[in-house]
Amino acid sequence: HADADRRLRAALDALPPGGPPHVRAGLELELATGSLYAGDAAAVFEWSGRALDTAGEADPAPAATAHALRALGATWSLRGAEAEPPLRRAAELVEELTDQQLAARMDALYALTAAYLFAERFPESDAAAARALEISRAFHQDRLLAPLSIFRSMAVANMCRLPEGLQLAEAAEEAARMQGLRYQEMWALWQRAQLLDVAGTPLEAQRVAAQCQELIESVEPSLVTRTGACNIATLRLDSDPAGCMREMVEAGGEELELVDPVWATYLMRAMVQAALATGETEEADRWAARLEKRAEMLGLPASAVRAATARAAVLDA
Repeated sequence: HADADRRLRAALDALPPGGPPHVRAGLELELATGSLYAGDAAAVFEWSGRALDTAGEADPAPAATAHALRALGATWSLRGAEAEPPLRRAAELVEELTDQQLAARMDALYALTAAYLFAERFPESDAAAARALEISRAFHQDRLLAPLSIFRSMAVANMCRLPEGLQLAEAAEEAARMQGLRYQEMWALWQRAQLLDVAGTPLEAQRVAAQCQELIESVEPSLVTRTGACNIATLRLDSDPAGCMREMVEAGGEELELVDPVWATYLMRAMVQAALATGETEEADRWAARLEKRAEMLGLPASAVRAATARAAVLDA
């Protein structure tokens, strides 16, 4: 990702003044996408906004991508009120496009799926991912099969459709492996490991997690690898809560500031549970307070529930 960012910036700087706006906007949009994986919320918001300033909505498909990424950047920057207008506009633009138009620009549905997911609008994310996967298969656009399946797995799992979530995670793993995409395979594996644990098969979850850990150590570090490492650590919450806490801080930072800002609410709740399991009530209270602050800033429903249940667990201790 760092190398791609350098090359995109160099290409942008090399553009002559007065060149075609769509070329400049295309590079700006790629920089916004790259910033997504780096976990740089401000850059996602800024570059997507620049793309819209440069080219407007002359071409609706990349404009939809830019609006969706701007919404995601706002959510991750903990400015939820600023996320709704661009998210709504992205959805409107996508709705106006035919399947053939979207097949030529799969990034539009991909970005919309992600923006809905991180806004904790799981039914809408599921619907967008379902349409994207259908178009991908119909038009043989395979490059995003794995991440789209992962996003849909996350959405349906949050709606308690666990068997479907597992099937999607397995499909993502297979697609990534067949394409030789280790980064995407790693991502699919940590999603699958987590769902296997929730499904009550901890030994299988640990086996898959071990495979994932090997891949995490072999790919470039990113927001996805750090979040995945923390997810894997939560699998040890019952058997080794102290180790769980230690590994999460090592991977995600002292306050889990290096992971996905929205999913961090799930991980913070796990820190509360682990601290309580080790008898560290004051530490659990600190994590519950951090979680409450994050949930308040996000203003999202699932995060609010995680904060409330974490505080209830501390009060009950």
